[in-house]
Amino acid sequence: MLLIYGAYFALRAAFTDEGKRASNSAAYSIATALPVLFLIFVLPRVLFSLHPATTLLKGELEGDYKNVFYASLVLFTVLAAWLYRLRVRAGLAELALENMNGNLENLGGSAAPTGVVRPVPVSRES
Repeated sequence: MLLIYGAYFALRAAFTDEGKRASNSAAYSIATALPVLFLIFVLPRVLFSLHPATTLLKGELEGDYKNVFYASLVLFTVLAAWLYRLRVRAGLAELALENMNGNLENLGGSAAPTGVVRPVPVSRES
């Protein structure tokens, strides 16, 4: 699979004309669709299996497989909840900005003090 992808990128880099690049890479993609499907779905099942025999035959998870499955389930649930909360906060901020008509001065809260900050000389003796 890596050789097929590498050849695809080499083919795209070989042409400077956008039209030739697009047509040749599309033809290559169509020509390699069947071998890619074979390499992904058929060959791994014919040569070897990464699953333990109890998983395939009985449909059971045992030992470390069960622990990893449940840990990843919890992890992805927490990740999905965190991403959802970020999306809701971004949507609320977008609505607040639309309601203000793009005027950022009415954001609320304390505004930064206006004025110029000048350096203060510090004596070396103290």
